[in-house]
Amino acid sequence: STNCYSTVKNLDKIVDFCIAIGGDGTLLHINSLFKKSVPPIIPFACGSLGFLTTFDVTKYESIIDRVLEGNFSITPRSRLKCRVIRYNDDQNNSNNNNNNNNNNDDDDNNSNVNNIDVNNENVEEIIKFTVLNEVIITRGGTDFIGSFDMYCDNTYITTVVGDGVTIATATGSTAYSLSAGGSMIHPTVPSILFTPILPHSLSFRPVVLPDTINVQIKIPFESRSFGIARFDGKNSTPLAKGDVINISVSPYPLCTVSQTDNTSEWFSALARCLMWNVRSNKQKELPNNIMNDNTDFSNIKSAL
Repeated sequence: STNCYSTVKNLDKIVDFCIAIGGDGTLLHINSLFKKSVPPIIPFACGSLGFLTTFDVTKYESIIDRVLEGNFSITPRSRLKCRVIRYNDDQNNSNNNNNNNNNNDDDDNNSNVNNIDVNNENVEEIIKFTVLNEVIITRGGTDFIGSFDMYCDNTYITTVVGDGVTIATATGSTAYSLSAGGSMIHPTVPSILFTPILPHSLSFRPVVLPDTINVQIKIPFESRSFGIARFDGKNSTPLAKGDVINISVSPYPLCTVSQTDNTSEWFSALARCLMWNVRSNKQKELPNNIMNDNTDFSNIKSAL
């Protein structure tokens, strides 16, 4: 019989290493099983894309033997801790009244945006996840454009007006964030990627932040729509006005076994899966009969 360990606590104390047979989604599933430390993962390619799965599944015996002998290197991949936080009703009402009063005073400045404290006693943790790729916050199922307040270390930075935002790891830089126009980052670079999704301002460009920063995304009270958060493409969570997602780098990275060194392996995956700078160096040859001594150029000369 097959045992399922998805609900077992302290799974990291039981498992020495993992064998992933599938695609990138298989690694995302394994990531969801381990909230803290993750044993090394041997990723075998058996999916449609396989950006993170580099080993040939037909050679699994020799590869596993090599790992058991200790002859391998690993690529540490940072993960993000995500906490959805909701203020209690009294705090919400107080913040909402302050925002309305400030809006009446001056609509052209950011005085209506207060710094936030996600660790005070008036907040409730709704749900939390640890993601390998990204957390995506988008507008809810309405026809109105979304608004999302961005904070770094509890200090207001800017408001995103658009379809949403993506907060990604370096590993996730070649996933959803890349489709939204973000940069590609080597997986061992300690960073957090902030990428707006279809922003209303053309000058709004993605930024790369240091991994020491705590990022908070808040659905402002004056927003015309609520929000939805997705964690590695799953676990859709509705966000009410005033809700905050606190995002920070987990102290427990996910380590994948590398086939070669992690740099050459990453560039190889870019070329193999994303066709990064792949072009043909071979010149196209002209058909044999297109140019010969009997070619009539009279029509061309008359046209000129």
